[in-house]
Amino acid sequence: MPIGFRIQPLPAKSVDGVFIEKLLEHDTTDVSDSLYQSGTMVGLAPVWGPVPRVCGRAVTVSTPIGGVFVLRMGMEMCGPGDVLVVSARGANTFAMFGGHVSVALKNRGVLAVVVDGAVRDPEEIRDGGLPVFSRGIATAAASADGPGEVNVAVACGGVVVSPGDLVLADGHGIVVVPPDAGEELLGRLEQAKERAASWEPDVQAGQIFGLDAAKRRLLELGCEFS
Repeated sequence: MPIGFRIQPLPAKSVDGVFIEKLLEHDTTDVSDSLYQSGTMVGLAPVWGPVPRVCGRAVTVSTPIGGVFVLRMGMEMCGPGDVLVVSARGANTFAMFGGHVSVALKNRGVLAVVVDGAVRDPEEIRDGGLPVFSRGIATAAASADGPGEVNVAVACGGVVVSPGDLVLADGHGIVVVPPDAGEELLGRLEQAKERAASWEPDVQAGQIFGLDAAKRRLLELGCEFS
C-alpha cells in the first residue's frame, strides 16, 4: 500500500471513559497550561458558537491537495464518541466539506470535526449542531480525486495528531491529549483549579492577583522600577 495514498483502520486502543469525563470538567486553556502548551492547536476557530465542550478519540485524515473521496473513507470510520481530524495543510481556497456532511456526521454520533483548512455552509453547519473547527470559510469545493491517507499521524493546527489520541475542544480552542496522560495530567489540573480559587478574593476586590510575585521576578530578571 503506497505511502501517501492509503486507507488504514483505526488502531485498536482502549478509550478510558472515566478519564474523558474528568477532562470534560476542565476547559482547554487549563489543559493547555497543564500540558505546558503541548498539543495546543493554533490558528483554528469554531465555525459557529457557542460550541459545547467535547472530548473524543481522533480519527485522522490527511488530504494534502484536497481529496474528498479519501475524506469520505475517513468519515465512514468515525463512530459515536469520535472526533474527525483533517489535515488539508491550511488551504483556504477550497472547502473540505459543508452542511450536509456535518449533519450526517452528527447523526453518526461524531462529537466534532477539526479541519486544518476551510469548510463551507457555515449556517447549515450551525443549524445541524455539530461543533466544527477550521482555519476559514471557502466557497469552492475541494477536488474529489486528490490523494490522501486515513488513520496516519497528521499535522493539524501546528501539532501532531495520531489516530486514537484524545481531542478536547471547546470555545477556547483545541488540545490534543495523549490517552496515557491519565492521573499525572488530572493532578496538575486539580492544582490549577486550586490556584485559580486562591485568586478569587483578589479578583472580586478588583485587585491584580500575583502582583508581588510578578514584581519579585521582574527584579530578579533585572527590570528597573522608577
